[in-house]
Amino acid sequence: MPLSGVFLSPPFHFYPVDPHPRRQLPRHRNILDGKLVHGRLLVKLKTLTQLIVGTGEYELSDDRFVRAIQRERGIPVIPGSTVRGVLRQYVELLSKSCVLFKDNGQGRDLPRSLSCKTSSDGGQASVCPACQLFGIVGKKITLSGLVSAGTFRPIGDAREEEVQIPQLYRPQHTHQDNNIYFRKVYCHGNPKYILDAIPKWIGRRSESFRAVSAQVEYAGYVDVENCTPEEVGLVVLALGAVPQYRFDIKMGYAKPAFFGSIRATVEEAYQYDPARGEKRPLPTDTLWTWTEQYLDLDPWHRERINEVCHLEQFDAAQQHLPQDRNQTTEYLGWDLKSGVYR
Repeated sequence: MPLSGVFLSPPFHFYPVDPHPRRQLPRHRNILDGKLVHGRLLVKLKTLTQLIVGTGEYELSDDRFVRAIQRERGIPVIPGSTVRGVLRQYVELLSKSCVLFKDNGQGRDLPRSLSCKTSSDGGQASVCPACQLFGIVGKKITLSGLVSAGTFRPIGDAREEEVQIPQLYRPQHTHQDNNIYFRKVYCHGNPKYILDAIPKWIGRRSESFRAVSAQVEYAGYVDVENCTPEEVGLVVLALGAVPQYRFDIKMGYAKPAFFGSIRATVEEAYQYDPARGEKRPLPTDTLWTWTEQYLDLDPWHRERINEVCHLEQFDAAQQHLPQDRNQTTEYLGWDLKSGVYR
C-alpha cells in the first residue's frame, strides 16, 4: 500500500503533518450539552514489552538505588495524566491537528498556520481537533479538556524487573524537504536485543531502572464530555482499540529501545444523560459506528489510519531479527555493536 510521504527511519516512523489543520470555534466547557456525548470508556492496557513510567526519582532495590516508577501504596500504576498525554499524541497523529511545539529542532519556528489561533489579533479564537478535546493554554484563551483519564491499576500481580537502559538521545532526522513537517512515532521491536548488547558497548553509559514486565494488564477509564459522536470515535481510534483498525501504542520511557509497547481494548462503555442524571450502557458497536463516521468526514482520515495500522503493529515487528551488515549487527535502526541509533 502507498504510504503517502511517511518517512521510515527505524527506530522511528515520521508521518507528514497536514499543512492545513482543521479549525473550529472552541466549545463551551461550563455546562453539559444534552445534544452531545458524555460518558466513560472502561479500558484495559496490556504491556507487550517492559514498561517504565518513571518519577524522575530513585528507589531502593536490593541495597542499590535505581530509577523509580510510579506507584500507589507500593503498587505500580499508570497515572491518568500519562494516559491522557499518550491519547493526545495519537489523536494528533490521526487528525488534522496543530503542532504544539514551537521549534522543529533546527532553530526555525514552525509556520503560524500549524499553530492554533489563541490570541485576539482581530479574529475569533479557533482550535484544532486535538486542542478541542484536550485543551490548550494561550495568550488570550485557556481551554480545559473534554477528555480525561483516571489512574490505571494492575489486574492481579504486577510483575517487576530491573533493567539497564542505554543513554538515549534526540533522533538524527535529516529529511531533505524542509517545507514538510513530521510527527514522530516510536517503532515497536524487541528490547531483548538492546539489553543483550549493552554489556558489549564501550564508552556508552547505562542506568538501572525498575520496570513492569511484559504481559501485565491494567484497568482504568477514559471520560469524555461535550463531545460529538465523531470525536468519541476518534478517541477510541487513538487507543488502537477498534477491531477493524487495530494497532499498538507506545507509552513511558525508553521507547526508542522498544520499551513501552501497549495493547489497549475497550471492555465496556457508558453514556450519561445529564437531563435525567443517569447512565446507560453504550454498546461497543456504537463506538465502532462513530469511528466510521469520523473516518467518513475526510478521505485523509481513512488514509492516515490505514498507514498507522500498517506500520504500528507489535506482532509484525517481532519478525525482524538483527542483521549483520558489513560485520556490524543492525536491528531496527540500532547499531548493536556501538549502541548508536539513527
